[in-house]
Amino acid sequence: PRAAFVLDRTFEKCGVCGKQSLTMLMGLGCNSVGVVGCRIIDSPRERRIAMITNSLTPCNGRLPIIIACVGIMYSSSVSAGLCILAVLLIGVAASLILSKVLSLTLFRGEASSYTLELPPYRIPKVGEVIVRSMLDRMGRAVTAAAPCGALIWLTNNIIIGESTLFSLLAGYLDGAGRFLGMDGVILLSFILAFPAAELMLPVMLSSGDIFAREAMTAAEYFNNSGIGKAGIWCVMLFTLMHFPCATTLMTIRRESGRWGDVALAAVLPVLLGVVVCTIVGGVFL
Repeated sequence: PRAAFVLDRTFEKCGVCGKQSLTMLMGLGCNSVGVVGCRIIDSPRERRIAMITNSLTPCNGRLPIIIACVGIMYSSSVSAGLCILAVLLIGVAASLILSKVLSLTLFRGEASSYTLELPPYRIPKVGEVIVRSMLDRMGRAVTAAAPCGALIWLTNNIIIGESTLFSLLAGYLDGAGRFLGMDGVILLSFILAFPAAELMLPVMLSSGDIFAREAMTAAEYFNNSGIGKAGIWCVMLFTLMHFPCATTLMTIRRESGRWGDVALAAVLPVLLGVVVCTIVGGVFL
């Protein structure tokens, strides 16, 4: 509550309230949790904006991708740390800019006033947290991870001519991937990782065959693809700014009750990522 109160004036300039900063912090762990955390925002307008923009905070499924890319580019721990901080700050800036745009267009209205409330400190119920976490992970595995695994398996076991379906799809997407500073395999990996963002890196490094015993390292893949440091930055930026995972979108549907909010949450980050990657790729590649 103190952090939200301190940041309220800054967020008010973007047409939202300081409580959104807390939901963004929750999103660092999991965007679906950040979306549920938007319940603390009293204004329905500001709550919807916070849910739609929460995916611009990289969750623990996307942070390993960013860290892997940073580790390839920088050997110094100081440089790597500053780079990761820069990516996080870009995400915060993108979230605030998009919040401002939404508050001026689709969700017009006055920013709500904020009253500082200091709730009592409570001891966490460890057992309840563990049980809920396990049930949530089991539900996610059934609804998202299992279908995704089946889809990835099919793309590598459906043979058309002499090529797998994965190779053919990656070839078709290569032009769009190169336009964004990446390649077709990377772009297809983002798409196949829709049910769970953390699948993107294994899919990319194994060229879709995540059940294979051997796979390239991230450094080997980027060296072989020839996209260079600017391309790696495009991968990091698109990791930061692309559609949320299936679990987050289902959570938005449950919390908001509007399919329009789900569509906005899926489309707007992608459009932002396409614009940013096109600029970076066009200038530095």
